[in-house]
Amino acid sequence: MTRLAYPIRCTVAAQSKWGSNMLILYDVPSSIHGAKTRIILRRKRLDWSEGDSADIQGEAAGVPSSFMPVLVDDALEVRQSRAIAEYLEETYRSPSMLPDDRRARAKARELSDFLDTRLVPAVSALAAGHAGAQLGDAVTAELGTLAALVDRRGYKRRGGDRSLSLRSTSIPLLLGDCGYPAACAWIEALSEARGLAIVVPGAVRAYLDMLEEIDAVAQTMASCRVALRDWITEQYVS
Repeated sequence: MTRLAYPIRCTVAAQSKWGSNMLILYDVPSSIHGAKTRIILRRKRLDWSEGDSADIQGEAAGVPSSFMPVLVDDALEVRQSRAIAEYLEETYRSPSMLPDDRRARAKARELSDFLDTRLVPAVSALAAGHAGAQLGDAVTAELGTLAALVDRRGYKRRGGDRSLSLRSTSIPLLLGDCGYPAACAWIEALSEARGLAIVVPGAVRAYLDMLEEIDAVAQTMASCRVALRDWITEQYVS
């Protein structure tokens, strides 16, 4: 029987009822890094509760990139999505979300690094309303770089006579993949709202389509898109 993962809205009373061994995620629904964490939780078929983000000091509500999420596992509090992702992978090993080959793992981690250091800052600049056309061109360039990272849907990278497989039938989704659906959804929504001509390359579009075929991604993005559309409406339409 397949065990389904699902979130539970968690209050202080609910935390007391469920006990201290339940995973609790503190986040805002529109967060890129929160969506990344939820995808990992669902992929690993973990049950978790949704904590009240107002309980976490320093929350930046509605901003797509903040210091959220925070994951609580018993007495351990883990902040920042990369640390959370690595903790979940090391603690709940099945199904694995990293390749067995050390070289492939290094390439897979490049995806995480590019998201955090290049794409999310670009999304934050778009959301903050920084200079339009020039920023749009810069984001398009970053998406072009991402296309080179994920070309051929990320299944094989060749070097000389050797091939390096990042994904397989047993590991179709990598830790490093999990933030991109939300990040790219934000880029497209902000591009439309601000009238920018940001181009999503075909390789990136194929990569995103591939990811959304995975249930954990599709389920998470359904609610994330609602939250980001609400944010866009409040900022640009109201």
